[in-house]
Amino acid sequence: MMQQGNLGTLLFAVLVIIIAAAALFLGASYIISANSQVKQAEAVVFRSGLLQALQANKASALRPQGSTSIEAFTLPDDADTVCFVDESREYNTLIDPELNQLIRRYEGATIFIKPTDSYLPIAAKDFTLDEGNNPLCLKATRNGIRLRMQSAPLKPIISEVNASDKRYRCSKVIGSGDEGTIGIVFLPHGYNDLDRFREDAEFYAENIFLDTEPYASSPELFTFYMVDSALELGCKVGSIITCDDFKVKRAASDCPHDFITVLAERSKVYDSLVPVRSSAKGNLQKINTADKPTVFTHEFGHIFGKLADEYVDDRYYRAIEFREEDYPNCDEAGCNEWAGVSGTSCRQGCSLSVYYRPTENSVMKNLDIKSYGPLNERIIAGKMVQSKASER
Repeated sequence: MMQQGNLGTLLFAVLVIIIAAAALFLGASYIISANSQVKQAEAVVFRSGLLQALQANKASALRPQGSTSIEAFTLPDDADTVCFVDESREYNTLIDPELNQLIRRYEGATIFIKPTDSYLPIAAKDFTLDEGNNPLCLKATRNGIRLRMQSAPLKPIISEVNASDKRYRCSKVIGSGDEGTIGIVFLPHGYNDLDRFREDAEFYAENIFLDTEPYASSPELFTFYMVDSALELGCKVGSIITCDDFKVKRAASDCPHDFITVLAERSKVYDSLVPVRSSAKGNLQKINTADKPTVFTHEFGHIFGKLADEYVDDRYYRAIEFREEDYPNCDEAGCNEWAGVSGTSCRQGCSLSVYYRPTENSVMKNLDIKSYGPLNERIIAGKMVQSKASER
């Protein structure tokens, strides 16, 4: 009887141990499963945020080609590297043999999170890489990566944000700084005194731009920034101001922006002897500070409103094969494009003498005039409404 009692006790103890071990195993399995689900959920959030950012950085009427932004993305805790591959271009197969195998194995996949046995590759076609950086592999820091995205006609160009890139200081000049606002960043050229540069930036933003319709009616749509550091932008001042576009865009990328303004400081006396024209192209305007202040809104009318010059320069505009159908404020005789718009007329001369403009005078014709005129205000206001709608 005693032996049977001891045997029963022993069997009971073994059973308890088995049950406890099973419970521990199941509990560990549950924890592992839960952790895996969390990691996959974090990977989905990364993928979603990345795809949204790529879509938002495509060039459009509201985000001009060349606009640059720095985007930050959070990764799962154990993710240590993210690799991007642009299959539309030749890529270096020697950089990472493991990655090369994955590219062949997962046809159509373009983004790989390492360790690759923990995360499925991502198929995303909405980006391109510079030819010399394909593939682009970024080490995660603080559970995330940062990408530079530059708007281009079809797909944004993505590249690495280097520590050496952040050499400049960005500060807000005026505006809320909200993500949905239209960002305009000032860069200095030729300034010996950065306090003077700040004063000029504030003057152009507040006393010229936001004091001109239709901007004056919706100041909340705009935020002005400045890079308040001495810059080397590769600018040369001749009959016009030319700069190294890469250096300009690199410096501007330290501030949120859609449009870039290079302020080139010049003496009014010297400028009267050797005149220099301000200019605008793409999302960049270069302003000669010795020029009349309204040149700021004139040039912005080009890059934001896509407005043509309303003065006449037949020699220049014939040489570049100007076409009035590309500009909303120039038309042929009769001016049917703006028929019925109150306050407009049909005045001969709009870039070329054979075309017509909507008013006798506006800032697009004469820098002594501050107003854009009824039609141009309407065109610009329409683009501002589009910008506001895109925030939602």
